[in-house]
Amino acid sequence: MFSINFQVLIGCDGVNYVVAKWLGLPGCGILPCDKRTVYWFCTLSFNPQEDATTKDDPLKLRDIVLSGIEGTPEAVSVVEHTDLNSIMCSPLRYRSPWTMLWGHELCKCKVTLTGDAMHPMIPNIGQGGCSSLEDAVVLIRCLGEALLEIKGSEKQRDQRVKKGLEKYVKQRRGRWLLVGMLSWVTMQTSMFDYGKLQG
Repeated sequence: MFSINFQVLIGCDGVNYVVAKWLGLPGCGILPCDKRTVYWFCTLSFNPQEDATTKDDPLKLRDIVLSGIEGTPEAVSVVEHTDLNSIMCSPLRYRSPWTMLWGHELCKCKVTLTGDAMHPMIPNIGQGGCSSLEDAVVLIRCLGEALLEIKGSEKQRDQRVKKGLEKYVKQRRGRWLLVGMLSWVTMQTSMFDYGKLQG
């Protein structure tokens, strides 16, 4: 374990989500398809080059997923009851838009996220890069306003930074929710259309 001193920590690590995990944001979700079937996904840091056989081994994948979702009993139950032949690895990343509304701190102390680390979305809506640039503009403006006043103690400066980050989250939350919902609806529509084509 190591420690670092910092003035501000902005997680831009995409869905590798070291900082998002520290903030307590989940990397898994469950969506019902019909009365008997659910679609579930889990976002984990996983490098298939480290073990080329893992991505093709459903038992290994299930074990990796289970180790990453400890503490979420509903998700653990779903994964444990999933037929091994139905488990696969895919590079798509997503976080439920509901995390933008309920129960999750998006800013803690002097730490927040930006870009895909905050709002991973499916690529076919074409908003990832645009949203990340929007984040950067608002973040710079909010931190700049917070740090304009150079007087005061380190503790006062830290409080201004924290307030700047909270302002950034407050200003961006609606947009993140909108883009997250667009991603969710697009994913739902794609799954529905695929189901119609299959049968």
